[in-house]
Amino acid sequence: MYLDETLVNEMVDMRKNGCTYVEIEAALKVSRWSTMKYLKDVDTNYKPCHPWKEIEDKAVPFLVNCGFDDIVNLNKISGQTSTWDYYATKNKQKYLFDVTIDNKKPLIKKIQSLDCDYIGIILYYDMVKKEYISYTLVKTDLS
Repeated sequence: MYLDETLVNEMVDMRKNGCTYVEIEAALKVSRWSTMKYLKDVDTNYKPCHPWKEIEDKAVPFLVNCGFDDIVNLNKISGQTSTWDYYATKNKQKYLFDVTIDNKKPLIKKIQSLDCDYIGIILYYDMVKKEYISYTLVKTDLS
């Protein structure tokens, strides 16, 4: 995809104003390759932060509002290396949640770690729309 000067200037302005690559890519429909190529040398006053951490923390009230109980932060138990971020129950069903801002997250590790007794949910937070979108993974024994 060819990026014209106007689009590149808009990318640079967004970056200088503190937007992350993910936000720029989503808002302007540009690739990661483009953001890296055109923005790698752009100075920003933006203090690096971990937006994913804030989104993970905000997931708890979201899950409560969706009717989940017994919510456990698995990262507090096993550190930030946990495959899943939260455990919760709803109507006696067990759920595991991975909260993410990465819409290209690899799922094989998630699926392999999922037990048939649990429903896995990828809880994706869209940084542009400012909303959670859920994707369900169910491991089933077909034998």
